[in-house]
Parts: sequence; C-alpha cells; structure tokens
Amino acid sequence: MKPSRVIRLSILAVLSIAVSGCEVFSPVGSFIAQRYTNTVSYFNTFYNAQKAFDDGEADVATTMQSQHGQELTPQQEANLVSTNARQKFSTAIEKASKLLSYYPSSKFVDDALLMIGKSYYYLNDDLKAERKFLELFAKFPSSDLIPEAEVWYGRTLLREKRYADAVAALDKNIATAPERGAKKFGAQAAIALGRYYSSIHDYQKAIGYFQKAIDLSGDDALNAETQLRIGFCYSGLEDYSNAEKAFGHVDDFSPDYYTQFQGEFQRARMLAKMKKYDDALAAVQNLLDDQKNSENFAKLHLAIANIYLAEGRTDDAIARYTYIDTTYAKTDESARSYYNLGRYYEYQLFDYAKARVNYDKAKSENAASDITKDAFARADMFTKYFALNAELAKDDSTIRYIGRQRAIRDSLAQFPDSMRQHDSSAVKVSNARPDSLPSARTLTAAALDSIRAADSLKAKATELRLAAEQVFVDSMSHSIVRSEFELGGLFYLDIDQPDSALYWYRRVITESPTSEYAPRSLYTLAEIYRTVKKKDAAFQDSLYSLIVEKYPQSLYAQEARKNLGMKLLAEKKDPAEELYLHAETYFDSTEADSALTILDSIARNYRTSQFAPKALYSIGWLYENALGRNDSASFAYRKLLALYPDSKYSVAVRPMIQAEDLQKMEDEHAAKEAADKAAAEKAAADKKAADDAKKKAEPPSNEKKLEK
Repeated sequence: MKPSRVIRLSILAVLSIAVSGCEVFSPVGSFIAQRYTNTVSYFNTFYNAQKAFDDGEADVATTMQSQHGQELTPQQEANLVSTNARQKFSTAIEKASKLLSYYPSSKFVDDALLMIGKSYYYLNDDLKAERKFLELFAKFPSSDLIPEAEVWYGRTLLREKRYADAVAALDKNIATAPERGAKKFGAQAAIALGRYYSSIHDYQKAIGYFQKAIDLSGDDALNAETQLRIGFCYSGLEDYSNAEKAFGHVDDFSPDYYTQFQGEFQRARMLAKMKKYDDALAAVQNLLDDQKNSENFAKLHLAIANIYLAEGRTDDAIARYTYIDTTYAKTDESARSYYNLGRYYEYQLFDYAKARVNYDKAKSENAASDITKDAFARADMFTKYFALNAELAKDDSTIRYIGRQRAIRDSLAQFPDSMRQHDSSAVKVSNARPDSLPSARTLTAAALDSIRAADSLKAKATELRLAAEQVFVDSMSHSIVRSEFELGGLFYLDIDQPDSALYWYRRVITESPTSEYAPRSLYTLAEIYRTVKKKDAAFQDSLYSLIVEKYPQSLYAQEARKNLGMKLLAEKKDPAEELYLHAETYFDSTEADSALTILDSIARNYRTSQFAPKALYSIGWLYENALGRNDSASFAYRKLLALYPDSKYSVAVRPMIQAEDLQKMEDEHAAKEAADKAAAEKAAADKKAADDAKKKAEPPSNEKKLEK
C-alpha cells in the first residue's frame, strides 16, 4: 500500500472515531471536534461579526466625541447613530446570528448574544436588545460577560422607561462589582444611574452615584469626565461654591483637552455666579492667554461679556458683544451675543424696540445654535407687540378724527345759512332783496315737490353717511378691544410681565364691559391673582362671584361656578339660533323683508353669538340675490368684515368687496381722467376762441401801414 493511501485511511479512521462517539476515544475526539468548531466559527463567522461591530462602535464614538459639551439623553444618543454605523450593526447581528444557528456549541455563543444585544441597543430596538440580554443571563449565568451585559440591560430598561427595574438591576451590579472583580462595569452602572437622576433633576442622588463611579473606576480619563458631571450637578442645585470646587478637581485626574478646558471654564462661570467677578475674569483671561485654546476664543470672549453685564459694566459688555459679532460672525457665540443683548434690553431696560432688533439678528446668525428657536419666538413676540400698538394707535386716531369731523358739522349746523361759507347758494339767497324772495304761496306744486325731493335726498344721504360712519366706528372700537385683550395675553403668556397684563385686562373690563372679551379678561385676571400674585382665597372668590354676577351665561361663569363649588347651569340653547331658523323660513324673495327684520335683530342683539356673523352674511345675500339691492348688500358685507373679520363668512365675502373697491377706484380714476380731459379740451377751445376773437379785432396789416 502506498504511503499516501495509508495517510488518507488514517485520517478517515480518526474522523470516524471522533464522530462515532466510541467510549475509549470520545474525549480526544470531542476535543478535536470542538477545537475545529471554534476555529471555523471564529474565522468564518464571529471574526466578521466582531469586525463589523467594532467598526460601528468606532463610528458612534467619533459622533459622540463631536457632541462634547452637550448632555445627551440615552434616546438622543440613539438618534445620533449614523447610517453607516447602523449598517455595521445590522451586519454584526446577521453574522452573529449565523454563528448561533450553525455553531451552537461554539465558545463564542455568549459573546455573540452580548454583541447582538448591544447592536440592537445601538439600533434603538430596545425590546430585541432586552430579549438577547435575558437569553444570555439564562443560558450562561456563569459567563464572565454577565457584569457587562447587566450594564447594557440596565441602560435598555432606562430607555424603555422601566425606571424601577433599571435602578434595581444597576444597583445590584454596583453592589456586587468588587467581589466579582468587575469594578469597571460597576462604575459604568453608577454613571448610568447618575445620568438618569441628573436628567430628572435629582442632583443629590446623581452626585452620589457619580462619586461611586469614581471610587470604583481606575480609568482616570473617565473619572475626569465624571468629576465634571458632579460640577454640573452642583450647578443645577445652585450650590455654586461646591460646583466651583468640583470643577476645580477635574484636573486631579488625567483629563483630555476638552474635559480639562471645560473644568477650568466652568469654574470661572461659577466664580461669576458667586459674584467674584475679578477672580472670574482672571480665570477666563488666563484661558484666553493660552494659544492652545484658540478654537474656544469666541466662547471665552462671550464669557467675559457676560461677566461684565452681570457686574453692571454695561458699556464694556456691549463693546465686547459687538466685538464678538464682528470677529466671530455667524458662530454660535455670535448668535448668543445678540441673544444676550436682547435679553438685557428686554429685562433690564424694558426697551422692547432694541430687544427686538437683537433677537432678529440672533435668530438668523447661526441656525444650529441652541438659542435660535427661542430668538425666533421672542422676535416674533415683539413684532406682534409693536403691530398691536400700531393698530391700537391707528384705530384710536381714526375714531378721534371722525369725532372731530362730526363736531365740526354739528357746530356749523347751529349757524344760519348766511354764515356757512361752504354753501355758496345760501350766501346768494341771503344777499337778495327780501321782496325778491318767492313766498311759499307763490311756489308751484312742482317746485315744492322738487324742493321736498331734494331735501329728502339730502336727508337720506346724511343718514347713510352717519350710518356708514357708525359702522366704521364700531369696527374700530371692536378692533381696539381686541388689540387690548391680545396685549394682555402677550404680556401674561409671552413677555411674562403680569402687571402689564393686568393693566390691559382691566382696560378691556372697564372700557368695554359688554364685549365678548370682557368675561374672558376678568377670568384671566383672577388666574393671574391666583397663580402669580398669590392672593388669598377670599379675594379669588370675590372675582369668581363677579364673573357669575356680570356674565352669568358665559363659559367663564361656568368655570367660576366650578371654582366656587356652585351648581352649574344647564346648557341653554342659543336664542339666536332659534331666531335664525325662523328667519330662514322667509328666505323666499317674496318674504325677504320679514327675514331681514329678524336677521337685523340677531346682528344687533346677539353680537357675541356665532349666528351674528351668519345673520349679517344672510342680510347681504338677500339684498344681493333676492332684492337686487347691491348697495345695501355691500353695506351689510362691509359691516360683517368690520365686526367679524376672522369669521368664515368674512373670508367668503372679502374677495368680492376687494374687487368692488378696486372697481370703484378704477371708475373714479377713469372719471377723473375724463374730467381732466374735458377740462383740457374746454381750456384749449376757450383759448382758441379767445385767440380768434383777438385776431378779428386787430386791423389788417396794410391798414396799419396807411395810418403810419
């Protein structure tokens, strides 16, 4: 037999013995088979899974490094996992799952379960992650991977908001870490709980856990970061003295550049909070003098400006803010510079114009800045404030102007015709001889009818003008009340100046007690006294009783009754609704006048009802479509727009009224052009006639020579 043949047969014999499970050779065969399984599973499957997972974690670490300075929640961290990292974790899950399926006896099974669980955690699939960790606990209770898996399991429970279970699991890990030789993971568990309690502002517990982490961990870089967290917790407690000390101890460990800088920078901030301004400025200047901090110079200049402002050195602060806005334009610090100036003008000087200017600049300076959203809100808030004030001034000025015009007309009406210089016909009559004036007896019937018709038209025109003026005044008055009410809400809810809010709400109540805004203003007044001014119960009850007394049918009276413990009124049907339904039965063109009478009653007597704008719309519709009186329809629609500008009925008629106004303007313009043209033509004709007449009056040129 050839040697090669012998070798092949020997190999086959060994493999057959290993597979057969013979009693004598099974230990050796199992050992060889297991080594083979481990080798194949590692190189073909687990190695690739581990590589994909490590690449994914490296990507996550890079992303997290870029977030230095931001305290992220576990959910926010999950959302930062990049698409590339997600693909890597998905690959790791796929490869590791194959190992579990094809090589269930491999020594890498517990590693694969942990890897899959962690990958699911990174992919934000908490339920699957939890199941894998529990599977690991159940199948490999003695695995040296259990302490690490417990930390990830606890983090998963925290993200699932199963806080009690998470605290129990992580506390157990911390307590048993030293005896299991797993202090590293005990420290990680303590940090996880410290971050959790910090996120819910239980800073005392957070400090305790962070301190436990430092005691357990032998990683100086990690301890430096944890010490920094302790400083932030003391700052959250407004214990600035201990915060300053905690930040000062960051350098006791081996911090990286970022952590070291933050420790020194935050320590300076705490000194400023403690009003140790000279020490704070010296600490910041020391950082500013070190060129290695050049990438943080803008932050340092901003800190100096903020310290100046806190110290009351306003001019120095504004100068430094201006320097930042110029030198570091479009940065986060520049945006914060404008924003801080806006807050200074708003809260210190109450100069809302300058506050708005700076908020406007802040909102567009750096879109990624944390202050951008609030800068937008505050800029819009003050834009609304100035718009309301402008509208209020315009409406008030218009009402005063109309009042003055009425007063002038009324005063002129007291004088005889001869003294009204604007009436030229009256002047002519007053200058005539008494015997030349016709008596009523000498006037013919036709002349009397003509005079009466003229007087009637004049009276009708006056009546229409006064009615139109009154609609306009009502509209302006309603707009004024609405503006005052909205200013009250702006000061109460946005600007946070309750005293100013009280002023505007009182104006609504005293100047417009019958408006729909009055009961709401009175109720808000009561809320301000309850929540902000902290008035006693007796004072509150007096305001609620006043609401019930003055506005018994309003929604706010019902709320006041609840607060007073009174029996609530049964909901009543809106009487305007019944009237409107009755008016609808007369919408036929032959009975439109009856419908108009009812609708007019609704518009006049139930102004706060939802059927009031509907009634005005129906009045206009009937005049337009049933009676063919377009002028009256236009009058009703305009009243609707004036009193209820935001109703759906106003939205429906606004385009028509705008088109009507535009047509009127075009007609007036065309009439003016025609009149101007006619006047020009007449002037030209008159001039030509005059020139012709002049030529005729002149002697011929030859006659002039003879005379000479």
